[in-house]
Amino acid sequence: MGKPAVEAQMSSGLSGSTERAVLSSQPRLEGDQRDALAVLVALVLVLTQFLGPIGALAALVASPIWFPTLRRFDYARLFFVAMAACVCGALVLWVVNPAEGSYSASNAVGDLTLIARAGVAFGVFVWCRSVLGIINLAFVYGALGLLRAFVDYGITTDAVQLKYHFSWWMVVLLLAFVSRLERRLAIGLMATGVLAIAAIAEYRALVAFLTLSVALLLLARFTARRGQALTTKALGRDLLKIGPPIVLLTYLTYKAVEKLLLGGAFGESLQLKTELQIAQFGSIILGGRAEAPIALGLMRDNPWGYGPGYVPTAQDYYAGAYQRLVDANVNYLDTYSFAGHIKLHSFWGDLWVNAGIAGLCAAGLMLILVGTGLSTALRHRSPELLTIFLCVWGVWHVLFSPIYSNLLEFAFIAAVVARSKSPVQVDAGLVRGDGVRPPSGRGRTLRA
Repeated sequence: MGKPAVEAQMSSGLSGSTERAVLSSQPRLEGDQRDALAVLVALVLVLTQFLGPIGALAALVASPIWFPTLRRFDYARLFFVAMAACVCGALVLWVVNPAEGSYSASNAVGDLTLIARAGVAFGVFVWCRSVLGIINLAFVYGALGLLRAFVDYGITTDAVQLKYHFSWWMVVLLLAFVSRLERRLAIGLMATGVLAIAAIAEYRALVAFLTLSVALLLLARFTARRGQALTTKALGRDLLKIGPPIVLLTYLTYKAVEKLLLGGAFGESLQLKTELQIAQFGSIILGGRAEAPIALGLMRDNPWGYGPGYVPTAQDYYAGAYQRLVDANVNYLDTYSFAGHIKLHSFWGDLWVNAGIAGLCAAGLMLILVGTGLSTALRHRSPELLTIFLCVWGVWHVLFSPIYSNLLEFAFIAAVVARSKSPVQVDAGLVRGDGVRPPSGRGRTLRA
């Protein structure tokens, strides 16, 4: 089929069912090949995500397999380079010691290893996506994570364990299942079930961002234009168009969740916690995530960063002391932020502490990567709740989550939401995407 014919088909648009297949279907593999790849991907995921530095080293040795895949996705190679730059920047700060303090060798090795593992895990996840497709990857990832949680913690109803060890895997698994459903009622019911999981686990941020993701999904269904190529110019134009509604939806979601929390809709424990934070700090965000003023205070005192494993001094404590925390008699500074290791509970803050300017640049690139993924997802005629939620959750991680428990999680998010450079070949309503050619060699081309 010649180029004019392809353009003519593109301009005429795709039917709803065909476009749904474009966005949801995954590369299909034949019998034994599919099973073998599934086992291989599962083993690689276990090595990189769950077996620590040894698994990451094994994956790094296998980099000739997965590294070439990075060129197929926007910002993928740059993300990998940014993680490598963070490791190099951290090593430089460790040697130069700009704050003239002491270092914990064990913490330093842990910090460096974590950042390196994130870069390797991202590359492996991108390769897994190109082999299995997004939804199948999410199924494997969520199932393995949930299995690991059950092995480590057993069956539990404890809200703290559900929040920190189970909820993430459950949400990924259920949203992957949602993306397989066709009926809107089923999607609505499943989204309600996911919100129930978040509420049971007393996870306020998860409740808020799942609600926001559903709202963005509905917005995208009404604003996306059919049959147009997903060019960068078109994405920018659409972002300007739907940007104000997104900001408004975010604010309304925040206020609605705040009202529900204060009204006791998610239990007495969260109600009392929310009331206390608003009384002491003026808002849930300042009360729950007060690390930004601490980070800014440290940046004014030592703008170049500190290096991995840095042990904070009294001077660092007073430079980063957040007066409202002190006034509220909160011992957060002693028990977390300066407890033998500077921790700022945000990607941008933690990466800056460890790698300086390179860390800040890496955090900015993370925002660009998930922002591009969100703008692409919202432009689709049949957007996926999984992709939208991961983009929103990724932004939250960069702004408010610690790297020590969430950086590897973000590696998965970034790999899933990264925009593909290669065209998606549409043949008989099936997708052969991310560089996988259709068996017949025919088909229409649509930007992924």
